[in-house]
Formats: sequence, structure tokens, C-alpha cells
Amino acid sequence: TFKSNLRFSGIYKQIYGKVWVDEASGYVVRLEAELRRDIPIGGGIVGKIYKGSRVEIEQAEAAPGAGVWVPTFSSYDVEGRKFLFPASFHRKLYASEYRRIGPPAEALALLRDGHAQLFVSGH
Repeated sequence: TFKSNLRFSGIYKQIYGKVWVDEASGYVVRLEAELRRDIPIGGGIVGKIYKGSRVEIEQAEAAPGAGVWVPTFSSYDVEGRKFLFPASFHRKLYASEYRRIGPPAEALALLRDGHAQLFVSGH
């Protein structure tokens, strides 16, 4: 009987999914979601996302005990249409070897140095 006041909350009823949670931290480790029904956009006139579209996301703690969780994998397989034209979005992204570069001031200095080296080396 729960009624959400969020604008797009009706979409959540159309999603089937599984969520894995790390017991110690309470963070989501993996999420899989799939549409059970087509989702019309703009009453179906603007477009539609088709049933069977899937999303998978995984994340891991950057360093043991750090409390910082980062994405390690994401996969999007979305089919639909924009107006009368077919549309699809497929992407897989793997990420690893994260490293901490410090507070914003240090991070900006590091980025500036790296950017300057690009121009010096000609790449």
C-alpha cells in the first residue's frame, strides 16, 4: 500500500532485480535489474524503453577498511525507440587500479602537471 511521492516511482514497479549487500558495511556490492514491461516516455509518443532491457552494476571497497566504495563494472543493454526510430544503448565498463590522489587542492595540482606534460611531450 506504499505510495511514493517521487515523480518516476511508477517505473520501479516495472523492474525486476537482485541486490547483493556487503553485510559488514551495508554497501551494495552488485545490482542486476531488468524491465518486466515496456516503459513509455511522454505517453509513448516521445519514445519507449522495451521490456528486457538490463543494467548490471558492481562496486568494491577502494582499500580494505577505507569506507570508500568505487564502481568496478557496469553493463547497460537498453533497447527502445525515439519517436518512430529504433534506439539502443549498449555499454560495458570495467574499472580498476583506483588510487587516492589527495584532497582537491592536491588533485588539481596533479591534474595540471599531467596536463602540462601532455603538451611538452606532444601527445
